[in-house]
Formats: sequence, structure tokens, C-alpha cells
Amino acid sequence: MSRVVILLTAAIVWAQAAQASLPTAAVDARLMSNCAARTDARMESMTLRKLEQIRNYEFSLRMAITQFAGSENMTAAEQQRATAQLQEARRQFAQVCEVSVPV
Repeated sequence: MSRVVILLTAAIVWAQAAQASLPTAAVDARLMSNCAARTDARMESMTLRKLEQIRNYEFSLRMAITQFAGSENMTAAEQQRATAQLQEARRQFAQVCEVSVPV
């Protein structure tokens, strides 16, 4: 019994460590995938306004991702601003989709 608990605990810790080390692109892809799955599941009960809102926030997230993609050529201040915009776009998109942002 204790071996099962140890193995389960190790698996959980490993999964959390693997998720924490996800690169930026993987976090964004997972967020969009989670949102798409949730939207598909609730499509019948959603209004057109809500669907449009989700689409607009996804577009904002994609724009922030594009802006952040060139961050290696930015100054420190520009990189900080791009990072803040990306984090805010993720937060807003996750909020409108009613999902959590992958860590």
C-alpha cells in the first residue's frame, strides 16, 4: 500500500514539474486547446455575443504572442512590456473561457 502512495506522489510531483517547465508556446497552445474544448462543450448554450467575445480575446492573445515572439531583439523595457501584455492577454482569455491558465 505504501509503495502505491509513494509512486502516486512521485507521479504527481513529476507531472507538476513537467508542467511548470512548459515553454511559452506550449502554455499558450494548451490554453487555447482548453478553451476550444470548453467552448465546444457549451456551444449550444452560448450566445453569439459570448462566442464573439471569446474570438476577440483569442485574437488579442495571438497578437500578444506574435509581439512576444520577437522579444530577443527588444530592449529590457520593451521585453518587460511584451511579457506583461502576454500575461494580461492570457488572463483575459482564460477568464472569458472560464478555464485556468496553465502554469
